[in-house]
Amino acid sequence: MVEQLIGTNQNSSNVVKETSTENFMDDVIEASKEVPVLVDFWAPWCEPCKQLAPMLEKVVTNSEGKIKLVKLNIDDDPQIPQQLQIQSIPAVFAFKDGQPIDAFVGAQTETQIKSFIEKLTGPIGPSPVEQALAAAENEFQNNNFSAAENLYLQVIGFESMNPEAIAGLAKVYIKNDDFDKAKELLNGLSEEILHHDAVKSALSALSLVENKENLISKESLIDIINKEPNNLKAKFDLATSFAAENEFDNAIETLLQIMKKNKEWNNGEAKEKLLKIFEVLGPDNELTKTSRRKMSSIIFS
Repeated sequence: MVEQLIGTNQNSSNVVKETSTENFMDDVIEASKEVPVLVDFWAPWCEPCKQLAPMLEKVVTNSEGKIKLVKLNIDDDPQIPQQLQIQSIPAVFAFKDGQPIDAFVGAQTETQIKSFIEKLTGPIGPSPVEQALAAAENEFQNNNFSAAENLYLQVIGFESMNPEAIAGLAKVYIKNDDFDKAKELLNGLSEEILHHDAVKSALSALSLVENKENLISKESLIDIINKEPNNLKAKFDLATSFAAENEFDNAIETLLQIMKKNKEWNNGEAKEKLLKIFEVLGPDNELTKTSRRKMSSIIFS
């Protein structure tokens, strides 16, 4: 399944070709008057070029003829790169109607490449990586964690810094109570990846569960609350236990009860915990939407 999605070489001969200074006018300038043309400026010694090339070819091939890819070796043909003032590679220029209209420099994920191309062509079908990620998410939602893990690992093997795959794999480890592996995976990521929504969600999910073995049992906390209805610390601990067991509706309701009593309790800890849960659930989740409205009404009451 995974090999079919991201591990095979698709036939790209119709949309990918090598060019030279002599043929650049025909292969790029004239050709771009029919469909947009990407020019991949590369060199044999450039390792990032070798990583970028197969992803470019896959996305372009998947566009079903909406765009073409032309490759130019800057060592063999330095004139065009000099005219375009290219200072580092890989550099990819988009040509349309005979003119360069957009470009990027450096390594990119397959998702970023697809987004770049779609600005030129309009929507194209899901890329192989996107298909693999969707399949992994489906397995995860159906509690098939081993299958999800395999899919995420395959994506990471193809695209090592894919934030959706990293976050998905971390959540698989969390579901399996393998918190150390989740921490190891998430530690040391670049600032850019750490700020990706999927990775922030995984970090929040880890923060909700990593100390759950030290939590007081829910039964004991409920007994305390029944005797002391205004014991907000016990309610917070109960909400923490609910969240650690993925009982997010109960956790949210308990945290909202705390905020109704004291919206700034313990320096706003109930609100902070709510925000972490919302991050785990995602902004489009219905529970997130309704609970955010309830939280806002409490804050501004």
